[in-house]
Amino acid sequence: MKNKILLILSAVLIFASCEDFLNEKPRHKWDADAAVSTYDGAKKAVTGIYGSVMTGDGLGMDMTGRLCTKLAMAYAGTFQNDLYASYKSTNSPTALWNTAYSGINAANFAIEKISKLSDDIFPSAKAKNELLGEAIFLRGYFHSLVMLCYCYWWTDDDTSPYGVIYRNQSASPINTNIPRSTVGESWKQIFDDIDFGIQNMSETFTTPRKVSQIFAKAWKAKLLMVRGEFEDAEDLIDDCFDALPAAGIAMQADMAEHFNQAWDSKENIFVRYLEDDGNRTANAGPIMTRGAQYFAVAATWYTANGGYWYPYQQNATCGLVNTEAQVWMRADPRWKVVTGVSRHPLASYTTYHWTFTKLFRKGEYDGYYGTPKDEKYAIYFMRVPELYIMKAECLAHNGASYADAIAPINQMRAQRTNPVLPQIATPATQQEVWDIIYQEYCKELILENGCEFFAAARIPNNSGVSYLEASRSNRSQATDFTKMQWPIPSVEMINNLALAGMQNPGQD
Repeated sequence: MKNKILLILSAVLIFASCEDFLNEKPRHKWDADAAVSTYDGAKKAVTGIYGSVMTGDGLGMDMTGRLCTKLAMAYAGTFQNDLYASYKSTNSPTALWNTAYSGINAANFAIEKISKLSDDIFPSAKAKNELLGEAIFLRGYFHSLVMLCYCYWWTDDDTSPYGVIYRNQSASPINTNIPRSTVGESWKQIFDDIDFGIQNMSETFTTPRKVSQIFAKAWKAKLLMVRGEFEDAEDLIDDCFDALPAAGIAMQADMAEHFNQAWDSKENIFVRYLEDDGNRTANAGPIMTRGAQYFAVAATWYTANGGYWYPYQQNATCGLVNTEAQVWMRADPRWKVVTGVSRHPLASYTTYHWTFTKLFRKGEYDGYYGTPKDEKYAIYFMRVPELYIMKAECLAHNGASYADAIAPINQMRAQRTNPVLPQIATPATQQEVWDIIYQEYCKELILENGCEFFAAARIPNNSGVSYLEASRSNRSQATDFTKMQWPIPSVEMINNLALAGMQNPGQD
């Protein structure tokens, strides 16, 4: 345990050399107080939070792929425990857990060091508060990911004891044993951090490679929607739309060009960036770079020696296993943009498969050895289209007319010219409204940030249950909401003595 704490303490001293290169590896480990003694050092401490979390699959495909599999929408064999909801603490996924708490620890380090600095070290008190706002928001953001993936996010019982392990101090031997907060306490702790960020972060948007006030409001809106608080969420979404023009954030007419540009697209609100340091493919994470291996169930194969494509792209599954979703996903004009062929990663296995190339691109082998290289493995934490779909869902929940509820989706679709997305006619029933909204989450955003899973849990299907339950039923899987999160990993349960008896029920 002592060695584990020392490793964590070392990790918080990782700073990027400038804000444009969030993943630069440090050449030295600095004395903590000496490192954060100037304005420049304070900025590096905050930038270092990103360096601690942006590599690997923790915030990306290890999370989003598992959620999509748990939804029984797209399936990767390596995630079969998610489909069957059969995780225990001993085999609980740890990538997101480790990544999130690494970010939390780095955020706490920055918060503690910056808070101790005199205001006159900074250009202004506002500049100091902006850095604190960014760090404190990130602490809340990472805790919220833990809440959504390992805790009872789905319950409206705020007295439930199965909330987060909220950490607001950097790691040390004296604060290892922290109990779980209740669900209600967890949401308050998370929203307090997010609200501090909204109130103190700069109103000027500079880059989608870092969090911003716009993203903080959009993320809070997403969490409020999980909580069923749609009126407040709608107000925040409207605030985001009002801020987009000044920020230079806008829909990109050519959807293919957006994904070609990846983290450089103006459509991004917050996106993962990887420094071009010669290790981009490795830093992206093995699941993110091996779409042909993980998300190509029943997909096309091709060999370099006179092989052939079969079936055609329109008939390929690209990992989709929900038979109903296959119909409306493949009929959508975006299907041929977001899917394509990606090569298997092994040099000796020259096969290609249809997969979601909007994320997996050409694959590890062709991406790295191609000319030019294709290594823009972005993670789209938030981009503009999601705001339109969120707005539509809030309107529907808040009692808007059928036409008004889908109007934001038609506004979004009208801004695409490649592919052309026809306007959706006014629905005849409320269920048609729900179908349009849910399907739009999937058609536009599948596998990007997990939003389709949480939308499915709250949007009703025409069979009288949620889309989550209907989708799992499509794959002959029952839905047990007490298994709709991962268990607290066994390492944490063993080392954190305050967790005795506090594992999620049925997941020990």
